[in-house]
Amino acid sequence: MVSSNWSPRGVDRRAPTDSSSQMLLDFAVSHAPAIFYVADMSGDRPLTFISSNVFDILGFTQEAFLSDNTYGRQLIHPDDFADYVQSIEELPRNGRISLEYRFRHANGDYRWIRDELRYVDDDGKAEFVGCMVDVTGQKQAEERVNDAEALTTTIINATLDALITTESDGRIIEFNPAAENMFGYARSDVLGCGLTELLIPEEHHAAHLKGIENFCRNGRLKHYDRRIEIEAKRADGTLFPVELTISHAALGGRDLLIGSVRDISERIKAEEERQRLSGLLRDAVDSLPHGFAITGKDGNLVLGNRAFSSSYGKSPDDMVGISLKDHMPSFVKLLYSFDGQEVTGSAK
Repeated sequence: MVSSNWSPRGVDRRAPTDSSSQMLLDFAVSHAPAIFYVADMSGDRPLTFISSNVFDILGFTQEAFLSDNTYGRQLIHPDDFADYVQSIEELPRNGRISLEYRFRHANGDYRWIRDELRYVDDDGKAEFVGCMVDVTGQKQAEERVNDAEALTTTIINATLDALITTESDGRIIEFNPAAENMFGYARSDVLGCGLTELLIPEEHHAAHLKGIENFCRNGRLKHYDRRIEIEAKRADGTLFPVELTISHAALGGRDLLIGSVRDISERIKAEEERQRLSGLLRDAVDSLPHGFAITGKDGNLVLGNRAFSSSYGKSPDDMVGISLKDHMPSFVKLLYSFDGQEVTGSAK
């Protein structure tokens, strides 16, 4: 006959005794990554219990905390102590509180602690239960991320180029100050909006939307990481020339497109002005009745008028970039002609 306390798997299912339950609880608490404690709400709020793993986590013994009612509070960072005391005072009203503070380790370093507190009123005896977890590593990681984000934000805000980040469907998710100045939109007004309608001239909408569609389908950009010159549209509808570079970034499963935009209006104006002045200079030089030429340090012709180039039987453009020595055979050949009559002999 099989005993009712025996299971088919051979596991004893008898209820554990109080002593065994306490042993299991003590074992679990002592090996947990969190420090558990119980304190009285009255007076200077003495601890009535603290788990033994306090030594492994913070380097202090149970006896140190239990023998001195103020021992633990002395280890809280002075800058965090007032907030800690206020949280304890508000605990009876709130019932539960989660707070973070710095707590001194036995080696003298301060560790960040996240403390989950719960108020307990058992037959008129007011107590609170705490669960302390060392979150120093998490805090340090958060600080590194915050520092990196702050540095990135500083760089993005300081750059003179407009930086526009969009989702793969063209919705704007970032618009730096340079972009605000360049396009005339406030950042808050463009976030979540489609880039095509706001910044792309209407005649280029179809080509831009086709490029986005191709990227969503095959992940390829036609002008990826290349500088191209196109037209863009400001908030007032005016068009202006820009230099654009598009990059791709994968972040958290999202495909982001980052456009670096540089206004080249002034550069193009300067180039047009240079060409205009160059044309005027060329016309002035060509109008001279006598030959005129300019050579560089290497002896190659930089500029010559028609009167000069005709001596060599060439146009001014044909002579640019070639040394006069290279043109000498043509010049000598013309010297052997006089009044349209060919002079016999050869150039030596």
